[in-house]
Amino acid sequence: MREPRLIRERWQRRRQPFQVWVGPVAATMVMLAPVGGIERACAQAVVPSIEVANTILAEPATVIPFPIRVGPARAIPRNSFVRVRGLPPMAALTEGYSIGPGSWAVPLQALTDLKVTLPVATGGPANVTVSLVAVDGKVLAEVRTTLVVSSPLRNTRPPPTEAPAPPFATSAQPAGRPERGPRQRRRQRSL
Repeated sequence: MREPRLIRERWQRRRQPFQVWVGPVAATMVMLAPVGGIERACAQAVVPSIEVANTILAEPATVIPFPIRVGPARAIPRNSFVRVRGLPPMAALTEGYSIGPGSWAVPLQALTDLKVTLPVATGGPANVTVSLVAVDGKVLAEVRTTLVVSSPLRNTRPPPTEAPAPPFATSAQPAGRPERGPRQRRRQRSL
């Protein structure tokens, strides 16, 4: 009975400098992970992800929100950015830098207020790829969405046609009297 206690005390003495140096979270992972499983536990714990709507509907000549969420924050390396590809050629984002026709680089801090400005002559679907990219160019996460630009709703009724004018003008005034203007009407009322 005394032997297991000695083994436990020795193990705890070996663990203490490691725990102070790395921190309690890493020490807990060492205690819970089986032999050789530490790498798996670290790899599964933090994986960056991107959230974007599957389909975004818009009309030409409008500014629409383009919500992109990236997380978790602890999984994203410093100076990472979001790359957006596949936008219509003349479309513009309110934040970020254009790196080519339809391609933009957006800093992570600018994602909260990101909007797309669509030109007038845009129509049809556009397959947009949103990637989380590290500063060294490595793609950490990637998702695809479809930006559907529909034509604006048009009035399906034909334009109103004007009735043809009668061959002669009719008036409510008796014949021989000239038409009275607004001043003459006011003057007559006051008399």
